[in-house]
Amino acid sequence: MPTLIRALLFPGLPILLVALFPLARPAAQGGAQPEIAAVRPAQLIGIPRDSYTSVATHAPLQYLRANATATFIVTYAGFTPQAQAAFQAAVDVWSNLITSPVPIVVNAQFTALAPNVLGSAGATYVVRDFTGAPEANTWYLAALANARAGLDLQPTLGDIGANFNSTFANWYYGTDGNTPPGQYDFMSVVLHELGHGLGFAGLATVSDGTGLWGLDGIPSSYDRRVVNGSLQALINTGLFPNPSAALADQLQSNSLFWNGAAGIAGNVNFA
Repeated sequence: MPTLIRALLFPGLPILLVALFPLARPAAQGGAQPEIAAVRPAQLIGIPRDSYTSVATHAPLQYLRANATATFIVTYAGFTPQAQAAFQAAVDVWSNLITSPVPIVVNAQFTALAPNVLGSAGATYVVRDFTGAPEANTWYLAALANARAGLDLQPTLGDIGANFNSTFANWYYGTDGNTPPGQYDFMSVVLHELGHGLGFAGLATVSDGTGLWGLDGIPSSYDRRVVNGSLQALINTGLFPNPSAALADQLQSNSLFWNGAAGIAGNVNFA
């Protein structure tokens, strides 16, 4: 059996993922134009438990900025200097982990959210069947689609929308990983959430005991590579009809894994 990567990344943070990308209906596109749909991000809720996790040791931020392989353009609204510095540190880490020929536009807000909600972030839209798409009939999140296409497919829109709770009382804004007990590492949470916006997110949801993946019956690139512990693909409708209660059981099983070849090759012996 090959090594598998847990489908829900960044384990150990004191957060709870509430929902993955409920979707609006796509706007019809004429001719050979790619089809585009709007999406909404997930929310993270803080769990009052010390997990003692943080961003792993990284190169100095100045080095990361000077050697970036992807360009992020972030518009900040409402941020304190400390919160913005921690957010930018997470951006700098990602800019050294991925490669894109197209600048990634992030609209970030530091604003009041519901109690215990840490924040949310995600792609502002998904695209399928664009020139350069690796797979047909597959949704790609904005930043990933642009990188594959080699151009900004929606230049009037940002690629990632992010909202973080300005009234949450227990943020730690340091970038050294030394988060005190009882506080939440802001940089870690931003790093996690930006990962969803960059493509580490599927289009699966559970509502009233029924599981559903994709949009109009079409999976995302992430959905295509999620399997259970028996290597059964969740998009195999012969095993798990879409939608169905059986699919809901799988999505809530806490036994889902990423089975993409490149991910497995890059994470040998990691599960």
